[in-house]
Amino acid sequence: MSTPSILAVFSEEILELILKESKTHSPAEYSSLRLVCKAINDLVEPHVFSTLIIQFTQGNKDSVGEKLSALISGSSPYTRWAKTLQFGQLVPLNPHRDYGFQYDPFQGQEREEVLEKQSRLLVPAIRAMAEVEAAIFSCSSTRDPINDVLGALTGLPLLQELTLYRIDMDADLLNKFSNLRSLKIRYPSAETWQALKSVISKSPSLSTLELLEAYGRGNGGSERENANVDLGSLIKDAMESPTFAPTLSSLSVSRDAIRLSDSCVPFLRSLAHLRLGEGAIVLPSFWTALEATGAHLQTLHVPQLDQHSVKYVLSYSGLNDLKVGWPTKCLGDPAVEDEITHQFFHNVLPKHCATLRSLSYERGGVGPWCATDSNMKGIASCKALQVLDMLYYFPSPNEKVVMPIIPLGRLLSRFSDSLPSLETVRVTPVRKFQTGFGCGFAWGEYFRAVHQSFAMSIARAQVSADQKPRFLLTAVGIEFSPVEGKVDGRYQFKMDECPWREEGEAGEGEGEEAAVYDPDAWDSEENDI
Repeated sequence: MSTPSILAVFSEEILELILKESKTHSPAEYSSLRLVCKAINDLVEPHVFSTLIIQFTQGNKDSVGEKLSALISGSSPYTRWAKTLQFGQLVPLNPHRDYGFQYDPFQGQEREEVLEKQSRLLVPAIRAMAEVEAAIFSCSSTRDPINDVLGALTGLPLLQELTLYRIDMDADLLNKFSNLRSLKIRYPSAETWQALKSVISKSPSLSTLELLEAYGRGNGGSERENANVDLGSLIKDAMESPTFAPTLSSLSVSRDAIRLSDSCVPFLRSLAHLRLGEGAIVLPSFWTALEATGAHLQTLHVPQLDQHSVKYVLSYSGLNDLKVGWPTKCLGDPAVEDEITHQFFHNVLPKHCATLRSLSYERGGVGPWCATDSNMKGIASCKALQVLDMLYYFPSPNEKVVMPIIPLGRLLSRFSDSLPSLETVRVTPVRKFQTGFGCGFAWGEYFRAVHQSFAMSIARAQVSADQKPRFLLTAVGIEFSPVEGKVDGRYQFKMDECPWREEGEAGEGEGEEAAVYDPDAWDSEENDI
């Protein structure tokens, strides 16, 4: 009697779930499941070989040629199954073009040998990946074979997602890409902006667009050139097409890369996820037009709030993810800041309480955004909340207290009893910090001591809750887990790892008087920073 197939015991759907869980818990052994039987191999192989990374390193210099040749011949399983193609370290074409050549991993004769393999095999290998739908190219040097890679990628028939990081590319090559569903570019040059217009207009089903300039600078210092580019000018050609229909669902813009106004809103009528970086230029007309079109965002990340953005989020309900980088940093008027803060906690949060799952406002100084009993009412209304990043007023022992303080124990108890879905809480302490430090080392030691003091305050807090808290707590780079307290019906949050115990400093079990070490406990002038 023949052995029945495993598919006669488990349905394919159930087996897929088992394999997916196995991949999560034992990724190193996941590929070995291919050896169990043919049925399992048929299910696992597409997942094991779904992503291919092409790179030239000291670790693979002897085998990379053979592997690229297998791609070209079609004998590699990656040729059949890979949907995502990534590029790691490539061999620079010119060893003397910039000052970094002395740090290249390959030098001399070894470099010539590896470069020969790359020049002969890289482009044909890319062209052989006919099933690839997504490509990610992060360039580490302008000497990398950028044009060779991009030229080969333009010929992939199923390519729909393109991610380019730090690429000094030929604009004519970028112009050749079309029918993309996702386009992500970081550090775009001035020439790239012009080519983007063509790519967007030739991608009528574009759903994701990311234009990012991390750290406030573009490729080759092009930030100043890109600072006043209006999104409307980039998408004008696309909107003028007689067959235009809004398909963009996710837009990310960071730093001063681009400006948003009402001119781009017709392109964004299907927008569900908007993420704006710290320096994004958003005109009031943008929020007004977005409200008028009836676009209801599910994700909203903004650098700060103002009257116009608050009015927009009050016009509908349904937000899932709300993040404010520095809540009211640029408003200037304390009365306006107080009003916006009040609206945020007492109007915005209750408006979206049924759907809000992630809430973050983790930067700022002492002020109305810090945790208070009044503010917590709005947060407590969000019963679906899973992730919370927040500010907590943690004054120095000698500081003049300028606002109400909610004790940590009561705050954590409230989270436990009021937010049944909460999984993660990240708390950032703020206070009026001292000035007058003589050097950077002293400044760093000061913050280290304040963080240590805050961590010990959390560890000592007594949490009175109906049941053991179900969420994890993170503060000042330390993770805390809920444990049974020393008193019945009380709980505490214990540090998963005490970072200073190895240095012989106070630990949480060594007494409160030893734990409170805060060099801020002397008289001096204090300033908000």
